[in-house]
Amino acid sequence: MEVWVSNLPILFLAALSLAMLAVIFYDTREFIIPNTLVVAIAMLYLPGFYFLGLNPINGLTTGGIVLVLGMGLFALKVMGGGDIKLLAALALWTGWSTVTVNFLIYMAVFGGLFAVAVVVLRKFAIFLPVNLPRILRAGEPIPYGVAIALAFIMVLWDGQIFKFTL
Repeated sequence: MEVWVSNLPILFLAALSLAMLAVIFYDTREFIIPNTLVVAIAMLYLPGFYFLGLNPINGLTTGGIVLVLGMGLFALKVMGGGDIKLLAALALWTGWSTVTVNFLIYMAVFGGLFAVAVVVLRKFAIFLPVNLPRILRAGEPIPYGVAIALAFIMVLWDGQIFKFTL
């Protein structure tokens, strides 16, 4: 029993990391973050706060605030609905703390770098005589879920959300 409990942080680390890789895959390929994936990330928080010692009031409050603010951004057409739902689910994990600030900074940096990379690739992709993936087509939006997922991976693997030992 002791070994199982001591390995729980690694299991959460693996599950959340795989979920972020799935976000990147779906958002770059389909421009959609599946609701089932977002719900799974949010539902994983229930055993997560219990076993990892996270503050559920802090997480739930932060998630709610992010969801409400995000709905405003969605109404203004600033962000997509999938991005907002993902941010709210991840805010459960970061809580209202410096982790959230770090997460937002990473998200802005990765978002900017990814946007520049996509724009540059689109400029060169027009010379390819193949049917381009949607992400490389001119005029398509840039999937921001990639930046969100990369930023979360950074704070997750840095041990800012919960401590773990590999």
